Amino acid sequence: MKNQEFHINALIDRCLKNDQAAFLEVYNNYYKMMYNTAYRMLHDEMTAEDMMQESFLKAFESLKDFKRKSRYQNNVIPFAAWLKRILINKCINFLRSNKMYFSDHLEVVDTVVETEEESDFSNYKVQVVLDTIHQLPERYKVLINLHLIEGYDYEEITEILGITNQNCRTSMSRAKTKLRTLVQQAYEHRQI
Repeated sequence: MKNQEFHINALIDRCLKNDQAAFLEVYNNYYKMMYNTAYRMLHDEMTAEDMMQESFLKAFESLKDFKRKSRYQNNVIPFAAWLKRILINKCINFLRSNKMYFSDHLEVVDTVVETEEESDFSNYKVQVVLDTIHQLPERYKVLINLHLIEGYDYEEITEILGITNQNCRTSMSRAKTKLRTLVQQAYEHRQI
């Protein structure tokens, strides 16, 4: 882990010196992760490719601003997480600008308490769950991708989307319920 961290830091330093080979190495190390994340959020190959490219450009332009310490806990921020955050913000802005995602659709209702058992999708085949996520409304798809696939917690999601914690939890509960229903229907129809 320390060697990888040292290598990434050395690459960042080389990029800051405008070393083109370092830029290419960073791109080659992370483009698959970036593309897959964008595709899961947008479900369109060309748009995912565009968002990935734009995110790399923004990251390379902002590299001097990359802080290697977290403002929350003084922990080292992994470079991959920083890149992914840029990409996710680009994707969300794209969805918002194309009226595909509206944060005002995430309305606040009474708090819904969800148990771990209710949100457990481990008994289902991964591909069925991934395919079913794409059937969700955009606002739910974004929440599910950020939480279940990208691993962001509720606090991080509220910051990314600019919504309240209660709104996030309520909407996430609804998204999981909708996903669970669709997955169960898929299993019933496919008899998997």
